[in-house]
Amino acid sequence: MKMLALVIISMFTTLILSNCSQGWSVGNLALTPEDTSFMVVIDQDSAIHHYQNPAYLGKDSWCVDHNQWEIVRKK
Repeated sequence: MKMLALVIISMFTTLILSNCSQGWSVGNLALTPEDTSFMVVIDQDSAIHHYQNPAYLGKDSWCVDHNQWEIVRKK
């Protein structure tokens, strides 16, 4: 029980000290749009897809939003 309390306290302390108040952060380093390498595609039905660069036309590309491989086509 004492160990569980220590783990909870350390997790709570970590969350407080690494507060991410504006945007994303990794290891207390703030990420800006210039730091990321994603290509944003808006589908015909207004669905938004974020692909890891580069997204190849006619080939499988990893969609970060849907967590699956998708074929990107230009119409």
